[in-house]
Amino acid sequence: MDWLNILFKRDGTLAQAPFWYAVLGVYVAGLASQTLLSGAVASKASTIPFALSQIPLLWAWNAIHTKRLRDAGLAQWPVTVLTILFAIFMMVLIVGMTVFLLLQNGRTGVEGGVAGSTFAFYILIAVGSILFGIIDPSGMTPIVLGLLFVMFGPSLMAIAFTIWVGTRRSLVPQIATSVPQ
Repeated sequence: MDWLNILFKRDGTLAQAPFWYAVLGVYVAGLASQTLLSGAVASKASTIPFALSQIPLLWAWNAIHTKRLRDAGLAQWPVTVLTILFAIFMMVLIVGMTVFLLLQNGRTGVEGGVAGSTFAFYILIAVGSILFGIIDPSGMTPIVLGLLFVMFGPSLMAIAFTIWVGTRRSLVPQIATSVPQ
């Protein structure tokens, strides 16, 4: 099995078993990429390594889902839409984390601290919004729910979509048997 073709080429089809192996690898690599936001890495290179790691991960996610949908005889446009939405989310997250790191240290260099603390970043936004009068503290429930959605929504949507795509039946054997010889 040629894993580079499976992960990075959008043409062709992908059966269920290789799909599950490939998608597991992409999700594990995505979780591992979170270490690039740790204080040790961010103190030397900011969020640049994390941002660069997301490009091949997002492309691989797109490629394997596109091939799996094609194998199931379904339209591939939902993969493209979700990939674009997730890319926008990642850009906002990366810019936000970079601003948070700069504010945390008070200068352009990032040294130590809670560089990987995405949760702290969202808490900073909520507290700052309350302090500057943008948000009324009595109405915090929508804010907390909104922050939880922003934190976990894209990942949960991607996982749900992956489960849905992975459970679709393959049409390739049906097509092969229905072709006259």
